Amino acid sequence: MKGDNKLKKRIRTIGIILYPDNALHKIALEKITHSMENYIYILHDRDFSNETGEVKKEHYHVILHFENARTIETLSKNLGIEENLFYYINSFNGQLRYLIHYDDDDKTRYDIDEVKGTLYMLSKFKKSIKGSSDEVSEVSQIYEFIINNEITDLHYLIEFVIDNDLYASFRRNYVMFKDLLHLNLSYRKETKK
Repeated sequence: MKGDNKLKKRIRTIGIILYPDNALHKIALEKITHSMENYIYILHDRDFSNETGEVKKEHYHVILHFENARTIETLSKNLGIEENLFYYINSFNGQLRYLIHYDDDDKTRYDIDEVKGTLYMLSKFKKSIKGSSDEVSEVSQIYEFIINNEITDLHYLIEFVIDNDLYASFRRNYVMFKDLLHLNLSYRKETKK
């Protein structure tokens, strides 16, 4: 990144390229995974050059997200790596999908399980892969879980919702699901009489 203005610009989401054969980069990745709140990364070890067909040098793609904006200059100093390793992210969802080359058929596809990070960032990543999922299908998925399993306890329902990354649809339709749980409970009580 050239120019002091770019280095001093405060940002909330930034990308970094790190090389596993560089000791300073290994230390930087350790610092990120042990002290940063929101990060996600993947090792690209099977990329190849479209021009030559040769395998590219192994590298990590790291995405950091901050509640309070930071500067590249500060991040560079804190992590002990060069400022030119940082890059701006224009599309957060696009960059998350790029971790596994989701939208690029000409590049090596990586498995979702190769992506590592914090729960928050992994959730964002999975949503980006899932795309703009239709809320109706998510509501239907929750509804079927409640009916098919005769769920009456909110605890089990929330566990299912979290495990399947359906919280946004659950939250927006909470009253309906709560009523459905009560109907199941009432039905169960009446059938026991």
